[in-house]
Amino acid sequence: MKTDTDLKVNDFVRSKGNTTSVGVIQEIRERNGRMAASVRFPNGIRRVPIKQLELVPQEPEDAVEIVRKGQFSGPASLRQRLAHVRLSGNLSEIFYSMESSDTDFYAHQFKPVVKILDSPTGNLLIADEVGLGKTIEAGLIWTELAARFKYNRFLVVCPKVLCEKWRLELSTKFGVDARICDAAGLTELLSSTFHQKNGFVAICGMQGIRPRPKEKRGNKPADKLADLLEDGQVVDKLVDLLVIDEAHHMRNVGTQTNRLGELLCGTAVHTAMLSATPLNLHNRDLQTLLRFLDELTFRDEQALERIIRANQPLISARDAVLAGKPKEELSEKLEKAARDPILRNTSALKKLREDVTRHSTEFAPEQRAQIAKRLERLSPLSNVVNRTRRRDVEEFRVERKVSAYRSSMTPDERNVYDRITEEILRYAMDNDLPVGFLTVMPQRMLASSLPAALHHWKSKSVVTGFEDEEDVGNEENDSRKQPLAQQLSRVVSSLPSPGELETQDTKFISFLGTVKSHLDDNPDQKIVVFSTFRSTLKYLQRRLEAEGLNTCLLHGDTDDRVGVLSTFKTSKEAQILLASEVGSEGIDLQFARTLINYDLPWNPMRVEQRIGRIDRLGQTSETISVINLLHKNTVDERIYHRLHERLGLCKSALGGFEEILGQEINTLEAEILSNRLTEEEQEKRLIQAEQAIANRREEEDKLEREAASLIAHGDYILKSINESQGNKNWISDEDIVNYLEFALGSIDPGSDIRWEKTEGLVHVRLSGNGQFDFEEWCVGNRLEPGPLSRNSLPVTYRVGTQSSLTRHARLSPSHPLIRWLSSALSEKGGLNANATAVALEESQAAGLSPGMYVGTVQAWQYGSSSSSVMLAYSMADVSDEELISAELAEKVFNNCLAQAQKWQGASADVETDDIAGILETIVEPDLEDRFFEEAERRKVEMEDRISIQLETLEEHAIKQRASFAKIIEQSGPRLEAANKARLKKFEESLSKRKRQIEKQRIDESSTLPIGSILLRVTP
Repeated sequence: MKTDTDLKVNDFVRSKGNTTSVGVIQEIRERNGRMAASVRFPNGIRRVPIKQLELVPQEPEDAVEIVRKGQFSGPASLRQRLAHVRLSGNLSEIFYSMESSDTDFYAHQFKPVVKILDSPTGNLLIADEVGLGKTIEAGLIWTELAARFKYNRFLVVCPKVLCEKWRLELSTKFGVDARICDAAGLTELLSSTFHQKNGFVAICGMQGIRPRPKEKRGNKPADKLADLLEDGQVVDKLVDLLVIDEAHHMRNVGTQTNRLGELLCGTAVHTAMLSATPLNLHNRDLQTLLRFLDELTFRDEQALERIIRANQPLISARDAVLAGKPKEELSEKLEKAARDPILRNTSALKKLREDVTRHSTEFAPEQRAQIAKRLERLSPLSNVVNRTRRRDVEEFRVERKVSAYRSSMTPDERNVYDRITEEILRYAMDNDLPVGFLTVMPQRMLASSLPAALHHWKSKSVVTGFEDEEDVGNEENDSRKQPLAQQLSRVVSSLPSPGELETQDTKFISFLGTVKSHLDDNPDQKIVVFSTFRSTLKYLQRRLEAEGLNTCLLHGDTDDRVGVLSTFKTSKEAQILLASEVGSEGIDLQFARTLINYDLPWNPMRVEQRIGRIDRLGQTSETISVINLLHKNTVDERIYHRLHERLGLCKSALGGFEEILGQEINTLEAEILSNRLTEEEQEKRLIQAEQAIANRREEEDKLEREAASLIAHGDYILKSINESQGNKNWISDEDIVNYLEFALGSIDPGSDIRWEKTEGLVHVRLSGNGQFDFEEWCVGNRLEPGPLSRNSLPVTYRVGTQSSLTRHARLSPSHPLIRWLSSALSEKGGLNANATAVALEESQAAGLSPGMYVGTVQAWQYGSSSSSVMLAYSMADVSDEELISAELAEKVFNNCLAQAQKWQGASADVETDDIAGILETIVEPDLEDRFFEEAERRKVEMEDRISIQLETLEEHAIKQRASFAKIIEQSGPRLEAANKARLKKFEESLSKRKRQIEKQRIDESSTLPIGSILLRVTP
């Protein structure tokens, strides 16, 4: 090492008395024979006698020797060291997505993050029930993957009506600027070298990018996109993360939308499919979606059944170990699992069986939890499907208060209702029409609002004007709509006028009284009113505003849905939202707690979708009100009584039962409106339907329980997520700012940084040299440096979650500035291991008794994957030289970094040789044993993952080679050479992908000392 007389300007030095005080020499002066240096430390420039300085060593120093020398520092230096390791983006136990978005913390929303990282294919089906935040989960996945893998290509495909919602969610909650694009725009992003290099975030409506059959394609944008996607199946990926929302639209094999899903999934590194449809493991639809995500495992319809059988002994073993069953019973179940053909050659199962057999005593609770975790990681279903039900979420405990207001019709209303009903049924019988769209919709419009229906038919002379998307797809006898419309128009002319009915509208009178009463009691609350029919919505808007009540209107033809919702949410005057199901699809209204169904769809699934707009995660009220309006003595009332009130269908979320329920309702609707049943026969049919639905509900619940037991992570995963949040296993705003101050002070001494903590803003200015170095590094790493490399004034960033100023970029672990500083600091070698001496009060010591403790934290690296590094903690009691648990050691370390004070004079208060001896003979051997155990476990799990990926790649290659062979055979002489060149390119890409997969092997493992702590716990 250089002596003090060898030091020169720009050397990276530290104080001999405090080895964590690191800086850069700016100037050296001699005065009266004494040498002193001006050193820029992170907190400013200080003059220091040259004899008190030494060069920062390039090789890491041994932690034991640092302790033996008594070179203790305060907790700030260890915080800097840990922040540097954490910000690398490769720590397995750190959630880089946690606390890095403008979202509230819910543990279940991080389950998909864990699962997609653990998934051998990198793909996941998120099948959470409605209202649990699947959009947020997708955003968290992107945040996590971008931080770990440095990804920059993100594509969301969803129904067109949800595109704007996705854009807003990504912008306001994750600071991600997404572009909504059509087929032409997406083709540009996927084919452009510039965009493939520099990245993109795009949102596309799935309807506009569906591929037509090859023989029908021409020069349309969707045709060009289809050709590009088919060419993109040659292994080179075009998208880093693909999110498909409402993925159930792709379940029907042979459709254009199904083919779109197949093509998109083939071009993405990771795919997350979102769907709230029922989870039935014996359903072909589920197998279709899973095949998109894992083509090898779910290659045929029998594959899912085989996997379920293979899963059962694993789940049985997991339940046994968590229930505290004897070791012998666990071994028997593992042996049974190993006999299954799917699991027979699994290295991780073989290793687990060996570990269980080798263990001589019964397992401790912590060991049982680890075994359960390993068993679930073995499950072929566990890491490809995520399912969370509303009942499983602790924060989702909203009580629904459901009430019905029944109004009695006046004689005129009854006359109109009966005459129109008779005319509809007579027309259907005369024309031999089945009961369906043509007859049901006018009947439902009549039940919705008599004045609005009459006005509609009288003025427009058409049957339509509804917004029921499901029934739109079932239109039949289209040529007969107009005759029915004309007939209804003629009948209406002989009935009381719409104006006359309006003056005696008993349903509206009941509705108006309910609304005014609610607003009198809750003047600051919002009311959401639903109707299927646009004519009803416009009628209500006119009448409410005549009463001095301001409304917002939202239906399928509303252009500015975002503006309408913003007005409704923020304006004190706009207290009532009038909405249709189609107009409100995908919107979040949890800031309201009262919902009125002005008309009630017979299908409870539709009612549930309405209620789900306010009964969703983020609803702060403990109760919500659902008010249903009906006319007495109508079919609607009888159905409501039997199916809604008696079965309580509005009082709790229907979950996976919704689709089954809809099938029964459709059959019931056709029979009752056929006019072939007497009132008594209708009542009997309703009783039968009630019993049938109750039976189907129990059957569906049973299937759901089976699915949950086979695919869900156990409670340990939610527990570990909550512990991560509690232990602050995430990058906080303080971590980032402290790291910036230290790193910039070391790398770019001429820079400035100012933190407005309460505002959640940090202002950064680089020096001229810093701007040059930063921009040069970004160019070399294919990153956009942004204004920081150009502006002479400070650039403002958001940190933490306090700031709502989304115009400022968020400073997260994946930001180019953080990545540059981390890289530069590593190259400079300015963060070597150190020892910290701290004091902590007993109340802050996570349960430790007063006394002295010594511990070490290391970084363990296994290979070079996105989760290749983990932090490991070990700590011993100095008095009895006994180890405390690793979990407790981690908590103590975190508490020390957050709350402890520096132990002044620690080196004089203790025998440093004795403390170093405990580290050397107890703490470090414990870490060494655990390191090798973890290395072996990770190695076998990675071998299984690589095996699955290579088999999947080969399966894909066989299909593509067959496709190329067919194309070459059918192509003429002019195209044969070009197609053979494409095949050659495919083989080259295939070899490249194989090498990438093989690189995941854990051939090298290493430990890196981070630092040691000497802790004094005081009473």
